[in-house]
Order: sequence, then C-alpha cells, then structure tokens
Amino acid sequence: MNRFTRLVIIGSGAVLIIGSITACSHKYREPEYRATKMLEWVADDLELNDVQKDKLTKLSEKMLQSRKNMREQFSRSKDEINQMLSQPTLDQKKILAMVRTHTQSMNEQAPDIIAAMADFYNTLSSEQRVKLREHMDKMHKRHGGGHHYGHHG
Repeated sequence: MNRFTRLVIIGSGAVLIIGSITACSHKYREPEYRATKMLEWVADDLELNDVQKDKLTKLSEKMLQSRKNMREQFSRSKDEINQMLSQPTLDQKKILAMVRTHTQSMNEQAPDIIAAMADFYNTLSSEQRVKLREHMDKMHKRHGGGHHYGHHG
C-alpha cells in the first residue's frame, strides 16, 4: 500500500470517527438534531449534573464545528477533484496536497476535541462511565459492529 493510499484511508477514517461520534440517530436528520437528541439521552440516562451537562454541551459544540469544517473542506475538495477528473491526466501532486491539507486540518482540530472529551469524561462517576460504555457497545452492535465503514446494510 503506497503512502497516498494510506493517507486517504487515515483521513477517511478520521472523518468517519468524528462523524460517528456525532451521528447517533438516523442518517437523514441534521447533525444538530442528532447532537441535541444525544445530549438529552446522555443527560437523562446518566443523570448528569449541571457541570457535566455544560461540559458535554461544550464537547458537542466542538464536534459539530469540526464536522462542519470538514464538510466545507470536503465540498471544496470535491469540486476541485471533479474539475481535475475532466483533465486528460490526473494531477497526483495536487491530490496528495489536498489529502495532506485535510489531514492537517483534522490533526489541528483533534486536540481540542479530545481535551473536551476528557474534560467531560473525567467528571463522570464510575457508575456513569459503566452506563456510557454499555450504551456505546449497544450502538456499536446495532450499527453492524463497525464494519462497512458505518454504512447500514
């Protein structure tokens, strides 16, 4: 597997991870709706206090903003790739530069998201953590155990 292919796979995987974290409902709904429903579920099921709810809201906002940034960047890249596909030869250097830019953007956003995730998670009691893990396991199984790159079918 060459370097370009690995970068594309890594970049796609990172986008899928971010998308999966925010996509906790049906795929036809808006991300903000899914995030709101997930916040409500977590707050109710884990019986979060106000501090925990605030930290969870901040995490959700960071993830939604990151998702929005990625989608905007992907949209711009998609148009550029479509334009390149109309050319007689494919500009590999340009595509590789686009992948690197996308990967760099994800790498720049990841620390803030992970910090917010840790900030929220570290406020949970051991019982809340168990409930959260159980829910994540159920979701993982319900959505095909992670195969098919998150696609139902």
